[in-house]
Amino acid sequence: MKITKFKDIWSDRKYRSLIQLGIYAFLILFLFCIVDFTGTHNTSYNKKEIRKIGENLFGFDNFEYIYIFTFVSEVDEPYKQFTVEGKTYMQDSLFSIKEMQDIYYMRENVLYQVKDTLIKVQNNFFDFSKLNPSNLQKYIEEMTLEYKTDYNNQTTKSAYTLPISQFSKIYMNEGNQKEGSVFLNAYTKEKQIYKIELDMRAYNGVFIEMNYHNIGKVKNFTSQYKISE
Repeated sequence: MKITKFKDIWSDRKYRSLIQLGIYAFLILFLFCIVDFTGTHNTSYNKKEIRKIGENLFGFDNFEYIYIFTFVSEVDEPYKQFTVEGKTYMQDSLFSIKEMQDIYYMRENVLYQVKDTLIKVQNNFFDFSKLNPSNLQKYIEEMTLEYKTDYNNQTTKSAYTLPISQFSKIYMNEGNQKEGSVFLNAYTKEKQIYKIELDMRAYNGVFIEMNYHNIGKVKNFTSQYKISE
């Protein structure tokens, strides 16, 4: 009886058209779900976005910056939070640590304290070379873009994640099986990155906010400093 009833409905041109339309709609929805769940679209989008963000900040070799370091209570550091203000030209950086009121100069990842001359000192704070543009680019290139948020002030936030086991290989060239992820938020305005948040609290107990300004406008200051060996 059911087959006979279906044949009667199918013989009606109007009902047949509706059934065919429904089948087509179902097939389109089904194909869309397959593409979405495989992640093909998102993977392609992520790679394009990574290149775009990388080009906006990392094409410059001079800028001014403010880094704010925050340590969780378990980390053995002299300060729970400290602020670094400085400027970079090529591979050299001149900066001060606000809480200590000392001035430092870094050349080729070697740290000097600025007195009457430059005095080589041990870096007891943080390996700042881990935050240079080329290293930040490496982190982003390996990370997964989780989401983007566009704000009314023309600012865009791009949120990235990477498991600790993968991040540690890039960051310290070491194996680490610790659970959790490292998070990176990149903020752009007028197609230019102006702030990065690097959340490594699950990895080493550090959260770093990096603010950039005067990108590409810093004059060469390196000739002012002579190193005293």
